[in-house]
Amino acid sequence: MKVNEPPKAKKPATPLEEETQEKTPDKVTTPRTVKYHIEKKPIKNPKDKRYLYRYYPVVTIDGKRHYHGSYLRDRDAEAFLNQCRQQVRDGTYGKAAPTVDDVYKVWIETLKTQERAAGTIGLYERQYRLYLQPRLGDLKLDNDFAPATIQHCINDIIAANQRLSPATVNQIYRTIRACLNFAQAQGTIPVSPCRNIRVPSPRRRDLDFLSNDEFQQLCDVAEEPFRTLIIVLGTTGIRVGEALGLEWRHVNLQSNTLRIEQAANWRTGLIGDTKTVGSDRTLDMLPVTATVLREHYEREGTPHQRYFVFTVTNGDSTIDQNNFRKRFNKYLNQAGLRHVKIHSLRHVFASTCLDNNVPFSLVQHYLGHKSSLTTVGVYYRRTQTGFGDKKDTINNLFTVETPTKPKVHKSPRSPKKNRPRRK
Repeated sequence: MKVNEPPKAKKPATPLEEETQEKTPDKVTTPRTVKYHIEKKPIKNPKDKRYLYRYYPVVTIDGKRHYHGSYLRDRDAEAFLNQCRQQVRDGTYGKAAPTVDDVYKVWIETLKTQERAAGTIGLYERQYRLYLQPRLGDLKLDNDFAPATIQHCINDIIAANQRLSPATVNQIYRTIRACLNFAQAQGTIPVSPCRNIRVPSPRRRDLDFLSNDEFQQLCDVAEEPFRTLIIVLGTTGIRVGEALGLEWRHVNLQSNTLRIEQAANWRTGLIGDTKTVGSDRTLDMLPVTATVLREHYEREGTPHQRYFVFTVTNGDSTIDQNNFRKRFNKYLNQAGLRHVKIHSLRHVFASTCLDNNVPFSLVQHYLGHKSSLTTVGVYYRRTQTGFGDKKDTINNLFTVETPTKPKVHKSPRSPKKNRPRRK
């Protein structure tokens, strides 16, 4: 450049270049080089002096290594690396991990959109609010959230609530397990920490229900419309919520059939779907069931088809379950019977059917069980009680004649000269 020549002026930036320069700071810059690998390191066990291996997932960004804890299995470490790859693609790598509360809210909203039964969702919400949220709600789902965290939570719940039954503790554990399994399916966490968790085993107790004679005594002292409701529950095996959700359009008195397609929630009283998909069913009523429903229909003055079957005032509202429970206990006292649950009326129907050799598949259909394994698991003791009078028949099928001189197997012994000498 010449001495007297003025310096050249810079060209003004084009509008496109200015827009690029303004947007450059706002852009999310991705790392230049990202590498993933797993380091396998031996760790000496101080008890038996043996070596165990731990797997460390490592993410290398621009030459800087980022370690993310350790795993006992290589596939768990590989699953975590796959999650890191997805986070790097989404630009969320390195951000704070979500808490259990965040995952729970998404899980509950998903269940509500899938039209899960209101009673099931209410059970999840109540158990999480009372037991899980105070202990796990604020914890982050990072590498420190391990199976030991879940085990410590379960132990603390048992220690703080001595009156909780083992079945309730199992329900609480199944709630958090379903929530964290949902988080794993959504890719929020690589592996659910609900693994090898020890919970108390619930004891299987004998079913407590009324006999046929006791059921007749209960029906004799009951008043209408509760008497009709008790007879329908005991002669069809349907659930209480399903009976209270019945409308007259579901009752066909000409063909003697009963259609189950909705149920009343025992907490809110609202009408919703049945418990499961398999609970929607059409049942053939027994003659006694059809008779009492026909008399109840005439007693109500031939109500509209959209009115509820069991109501105390008008057809717009159904009987409250808490009110029915009080009346049920009152009738038990008047009949001089022991206190049983309303749900035991299902057992009256199922046990009577099984004692009279009704097939399990038909009992399953009436009870509305999704799987026949549920029916067998609940009423397997009823199948064992009717086994005594058939023992002789089964025993004759496996008759084995015993010889007069049974042969005794003798193991071959080595010769005396070849035996090892004792020291």
